[in-house]
Amino acid sequence: MKSEKRCLNDSETLCRTFYRGAIGKVKPKVESAIQLGNETFTFLQNPPAEFYPRAGVIGFAGILGLFLARGSRVKKLIYPTGLMAVGYSMYYPQQAASIAKNTGDSLYDFALQGYVNVENVFKSVEGKPVKKEKPEENKLEETR
Repeated sequence: MKSEKRCLNDSETLCRTFYRGAIGKVKPKVESAIQLGNETFTFLQNPPAEFYPRAGVIGFAGILGLFLARGSRVKKLIYPTGLMAVGYSMYYPQQAASIAKNTGDSLYDFALQGYVNVENVFKSVEGKPVKKEKPEENKLEETR
């Protein structure tokens, strides 16, 4: 009987040590999700004026986009998102401009990385070995 308890305790200890890292990573995310849910609940209990009509217009734009996007999957993604973005930008122009600017910067950086990667592929195809450089090292050399 004691050997069974010891085996159970050993396996319990093994499980605890194995999952400790995962729990450490997941726990803050779950806590932040709970906090967000609580904040959302309190916000919706006493919303600002004109909140529900605005949310209705934006939501209706998304449903209209789903209705218009018959056919391809790309249309089903772009139409609702685009119409909701237009509705959002009508009611919240400053936030929409900020989001558009940040998205544009991110897309530019992504396109630049893609260009560099394609350039490296073509250089390696031509027979020249490509030396991968770290950006931090280049910046240090430029400042010296």
